[in-house]
Amino acid sequence: MKAMKNEIKKIDPKEFGLQEKQVLEIEKSFMPKIKERNGYISMYNDLLKKELTTETCNEAGELRRKLVKVRTGIAAIHRTQKSYYLAAGRFVDAWKNKETEPVLQMEDKLSEIETYFELQEQKRLEILQNIRVTKLSKFVDDAHDRDLSKFAEDEFEALLAMKQKQHEDLIAAEKKAEAERIAKIKAEAAENERIRKENERLQEAAAAAERKIKAEREQRDELERIKDELERIKAEEIEKQRQAAERKKAAEYEAKLNKERAKRAELERKEISRINAEAAAAAEAERKRQSELNKGDEDKVKDLISDITGLKSKYTFKSKNNQKMYNDFGYLVDKIINRIKK
Repeated sequence: MKAMKNEIKKIDPKEFGLQEKQVLEIEKSFMPKIKERNGYISMYNDLLKKELTTETCNEAGELRRKLVKVRTGIAAIHRTQKSYYLAAGRFVDAWKNKETEPVLQMEDKLSEIETYFELQEQKRLEILQNIRVTKLSKFVDDAHDRDLSKFAEDEFEALLAMKQKQHEDLIAAEKKAEAERIAKIKAEAAENERIRKENERLQEAAAAAERKIKAEREQRDELERIKDELERIKAEEIEKQRQAAERKKAAEYEAKLNKERAKRAELERKEISRINAEAAAAAEAERKRQSELNKGDEDKVKDLISDITGLKSKYTFKSKNNQKMYNDFGYLVDKIINRIKK
């Protein structure tokens, strides 16, 4: 450390329109404090030569406080002298400034020495705070708002490890939830596809049964027609001679055939009704089963719609390509939601 450079200036009384004998009393009033100050100058210069230690800092503080008393004492004398000497007031001002300037210089230097280690510690804590904020901000959003320099090294490492684990656990939970959501969507899509195919199968079975019944009916009708035609031809040949006698018999026989046709037609109608009723009952039972399943899944479906809808505003992208991609993604999300609502 360097000694005080500035020398104490000499003040000429003539510059203030005063004679030397006129200012002797003034100078005399200041002399006790001047002597006290001069005694501290050598102590000050000796202290500047010492190595910076805790003891040196304490000595600097003690000497600074003594010099403060010297400076305030000079200021008190200055106020007293100035009140009595209007003409000498300007001289007293200059004298006070001259005599206190070295004190201020020593005070500033001693204050710098006194707080040296405190300032070094403050700088160290600021650097430590910045380093720890950089590490912790990877896992929390409020790292800059935390006083991290107060923690011991092991305490901060424990905090950092805890926040890192919480961050990793959160990412893992989000990935798991997303996987479960996708699996659920796929399962529901597969179930809907199964139901659709089952309905198609039932409809196709009902249509096939109806086609079979129709074909059998047409075949029976055709056989009946051929049989009737043969019988008619045979009856015509046989009944040519007994036409009048057998006309009643032929009419009764025809009535009997019509009754049998009606009976067969009724049986066929009942069979078709039975098959259609069974198909309708099966479709109704399946509809009721799906309705019951939907009732149980209603809250889950609402949660699913809410989760999917949240994805439309969850992320923000800066590039135009990603913004367009995200808009397209929102359109697909709307289609998925509409499909779920159906």
